[in-house]
Amino acid sequence: MIIELHFCIFSHQEVQYFVSYIAEKEKLYKNITDAFGKIYRRQGINGLFRGVTFRAFGQTLSSLTYVSTYESVRELTSHPFLAGFAASCTASCINCPFDVVNQYVILLSKQATTPKEVRILKSLQPLRFPKEIRHGGRWILESSVIRYVGNEHGYKGFWRALPLLMINNGLHSALWWSSFEFVSGIYI
Repeated sequence: MIIELHFCIFSHQEVQYFVSYIAEKEKLYKNITDAFGKIYRRQGINGLFRGVTFRAFGQTLSSLTYVSTYESVRELTSHPFLAGFAASCTASCINCPFDVVNQYVILLSKQATTPKEVRILKSLQPLRFPKEIRHGGRWILESSVIRYVGNEHGYKGFWRALPLLMINNGLHSALWWSSFEFVSGIYI
């Protein structure tokens, strides 16, 4: 079920990333609907779902870790706040490298058609991969990005955003599970 949900929202996340990433004065898209339309016209349905297989693999690992960590900590401490925080922090450790690679894949797979788009994309893309890699088959771009990040930044490059993810997702999950336990205790 988690995989199906992820496939449904993946293209929206990809388009939202493009719309929010670019500076206000030089936007490629007016809004999310405009971005969906332009990406679909230029790249087809594959453009909306580029990188989804790699991301789904990471999401599956992350979800399995989240559930098992939550249940283990909940059994040890019987406290939903701690269990939710620990589960989300553990899942974030697994999910963070997949997010980094996926964001590079989204940016690198964008196809520019106007001079304005070429200028904007050149400023966004620190990586200069050849076209056959950027638009190649499955896993070609992902493996190239993994090699690039590993060579350029080392292992730290994959987990640079981890502290912020752990705080944000950990607190969100901890509060959610605490609220759930409180409400379910009232009504059950």
